[in-house]
Amino acid sequence: MASLRAVRFIGGETKQSLRERLVAWGALLVVGFFGLVSYGQFERDARAGAFGDALNYIAMSERTFAPVDAPFSFRLLTPWLVRHASALTGIAPDTVWLALTFAATTGALVVVYEWMRGPLRVSPSTSLFVTLLLSVTFYYTSYSYGNFWLVDPLNNLACALALYFAFRGRLVLFGLVIAVGFLNKEAVLLMAPLYPLVAWGRAGRLRDRAVLSGGGVAGALVLAYLGFRAWAAAQIGPHGTHLDGDVVALAREVLGSRAGQEHLAVFGVFGFLWVVFAYGLHQQFQRAGMRSELLLASGYVFAICAASRLQATDTERVFVMLAPVVAGVAATVFDSWRGEARTLWLYVLGAFYAALNFSWVTGQTAVLVSLGTVVGFAYLVHTQSARSGTDDTNDADGTDGTDDADDRSSRADLAAVLGARTTRPAPVHHRPRTADSLVPQV
Repeated sequence: MASLRAVRFIGGETKQSLRERLVAWGALLVVGFFGLVSYGQFERDARAGAFGDALNYIAMSERTFAPVDAPFSFRLLTPWLVRHASALTGIAPDTVWLALTFAATTGALVVVYEWMRGPLRVSPSTSLFVTLLLSVTFYYTSYSYGNFWLVDPLNNLACALALYFAFRGRLVLFGLVIAVGFLNKEAVLLMAPLYPLVAWGRAGRLRDRAVLSGGGVAGALVLAYLGFRAWAAAQIGPHGTHLDGDVVALAREVLGSRAGQEHLAVFGVFGFLWVVFAYGLHQQFQRAGMRSELLLASGYVFAICAASRLQATDTERVFVMLAPVVAGVAATVFDSWRGEARTLWLYVLGAFYAALNFSWVTGQTAVLVSLGTVVGFAYLVHTQSARSGTDDTNDADGTDGTDDADDRSSRADLAAVLGARTTRPAPVHHRPRTADSLVPQV
């Protein structure tokens, strides 16, 4: 009889989990659809307005090994998919490209949601809330819909999958994602050391099997990319490079391209969520030190973005690569808060965040609203800290009203019935705190 109750309990949990996922995925699809309709370009001559990097990728969608400047010429996957899907279906290339952008963007959001509620052990409701914040982040979604001749959406999907598999400890799948991802953009290859880094945080020693195997796979991926690059260069033939052989000169040029505006450009990517991100990382360090997997992953991806900025002028498109870890850290912070009032204030901050990203407020008003979200988050942190102090006092006095004896007894009975089947390992990550983001204007 007890075993039957346990089976029913597990079945009920599975059905509830499925319902939660269906609701979350449906919400992301709806938000994505309206984003696509609002920002997508559906005109027949939309390609005439393409600019910058998009011109290289359009040329490659017409001829895979087009002799465009490196490194664009080696980013083959997205243009190749567009060209062949259009040829097979007879659908116009721009329509295929827009559909691929929507599918990859939505897929990346779903993976981030699953990463938060899975390896990070964030509640389904908080995971959905933060993923919805990410779904309205301008440079992660809307910008791609408006300038859809880019390789960024598949790049975002590959990075999200790499994070998910690294935290899950799935080395083979992680390696496959990196191998396919660097065919789309070389930046994905920079994620290869993430697996051994996260494995070290989990094990605490360099001679751990997962760390060593992850390092070996990372080395093999580097060799594979060098081989791919040599093969692709032979197919492309003579072509130029935007580096002109001088990396230092290019770094000077790109770093001076937005003098006096870089700080605003970086802040505009995530707005007040930067503050939440920093606060959450501080919490991670306090709770687990440098062994925090989320802290290690965040620091490493931030280092990738900072280094990439030395060779790219699009500040926002560079730092938006941080989106999954910013969202993950924010989710762990928000999930540790309780109380209807705080939940309501989070929704208010989320509404302001969306308003900024959708450009409902602009100019000086946007700056004021963004600062207001920072102040609002600081207030929530203060009230949460005060409440935690009160709870600690109640615990010390023995006045904290928790589970009664019957409830504890029933839980003990259930644990005895389920045994090891329902025993979960202790969470590897601690929950830090996030902040809202300010949306940059196009």
